[in-house]
Amino acid sequence: MNLLPAILTGMICLSCSPASLAGHGRADDGVAETLVFEVATGPITVDPAFRFRVRMHEDEAIPDPSRAEQEFGPWIGFDLDGALRAGDAVAWGRISSADRLRLGREILRRADLARDASSLALLAVALSATGEDAVSARAVEEAVRAAGERGPEVAPAIAAALDARLSTLRKRREAAEARSMAVGRPHLAFDGRGLNAVDPALVRAVTARQRAELDDAIAGLGVNVVPTGLSITAAAGGLEDVSRIGVRLDRHLEECGARLGLDPTERLLPGSLVFIAPEQEDQARLLVATVFDHQWPETDRSMMFCTPDGPWAVVKPPDEAVLEQYRRAGLEGDEAAVTLMAGRIEEIRAAGRATMIHARGGGRLPAWLIEGFAEAAAASLIEDGPIESMRRPRAIRAIRMGRSPRWILTVDPDSEDYGFDGPARDLAMILVQRLLESRESTLPGIVADLKAGSTVEESFQRRTGMSLPVWMDEAGDWFLYND
Repeated sequence: MNLLPAILTGMICLSCSPASLAGHGRADDGVAETLVFEVATGPITVDPAFRFRVRMHEDEAIPDPSRAEQEFGPWIGFDLDGALRAGDAVAWGRISSADRLRLGREILRRADLARDASSLALLAVALSATGEDAVSARAVEEAVRAAGERGPEVAPAIAAALDARLSTLRKRREAAEARSMAVGRPHLAFDGRGLNAVDPALVRAVTARQRAELDDAIAGLGVNVVPTGLSITAAAGGLEDVSRIGVRLDRHLEECGARLGLDPTERLLPGSLVFIAPEQEDQARLLVATVFDHQWPETDRSMMFCTPDGPWAVVKPPDEAVLEQYRRAGLEGDEAAVTLMAGRIEEIRAAGRATMIHARGGGRLPAWLIEGFAEAAAASLIEDGPIESMRRPRAIRAIRMGRSPRWILTVDPDSEDYGFDGPARDLAMILVQRLLESRESTLPGIVADLKAGSTVEESFQRRTGMSLPVWMDEAGDWFLYND
């Protein structure tokens, strides 16, 4: 039942009745006194921070509420977007309905505002904009009671503030959807020529700059942020879970660098790989739209934006179609296990792309080399992963049905062919695998040549003894008869 509109309407009617005005006197000169109740603007903050357990929003897949995810803070306040922690925030929508009110009350109590009607009204607006239910209605009632004689003024003020808040949220969504945004896969167009070599003395300052930019970008998303040696991870989940992602990213960057012949002591990035994995798909889309002014390709599971300081990877949570693809490819386990595997695959894709794009600086690489390397890494760096058994049979089948590997040279990097299910992505993977399997120095040499300014033709002639078209034909024949 939608309780809040009825409660607000009743309170507003009461505030407008003659009886409700009886307590408001007039000045001796006959001019009515005007007392305007204002909702606090926030944020409400407390010092010191405190720990307080709240349950995350109930998951229908977890029948036992005691097993639901929990957060403990430490909390430093709240605003309209969510509960605040040092360096980040947990969106109100992520917290279970009853615990939103419990946490809000505790913050107000510690701020000595437990009976402050204006601050209680701010909490009521925040909760009502998140979800109109019995809990948010109770928050409105508490604000009205706290106002005492001025109670009749509170309901109209909350209603007006709620309308303004909902309008702001609606405009944000419409702006993200309506404005003309860039399209395509920006990492495939990134050109690193002219960038300075990595200066180890500046890494700390560059990473600090990235962290500040990240904090601004994810405000209100309710994710935890953990920096590790080579990456900064912002993801939903507890600090330990997010830390594990960062450790894996660092390891994958080192593994991918080794495959390109990089010295283990050589710093790949001027800063860090920024990896963002919001809890909801809409959050990922909105972040890409507002921070990067970019439209998310419908066929892609993740995006990468390259900056002079280092790349940013943004990952959508896997949907059921993706999980089913992996199951059909032989991945076993319950939904939680398959979902975890899908996330790990995106981690390796991000590390593979970052390595190919930023290794040795220099100019841009062909799309099939970048995406093929990312898929080849995802196929080999996870034990019992589904990528090899999902992509390789499709690519071989296409070749045996008459598709020449040369076809990939004609594919637009921004087309659906490079999407999650795209045939170009399948073919790119086995072509890069062919390069990796030929000689240990072949792919690293090609990448070094291209980054140094050689053409693809020059590099392939030097490293394989064949022109690129001839190498493609030879690879096609090998797959046709030997795979």
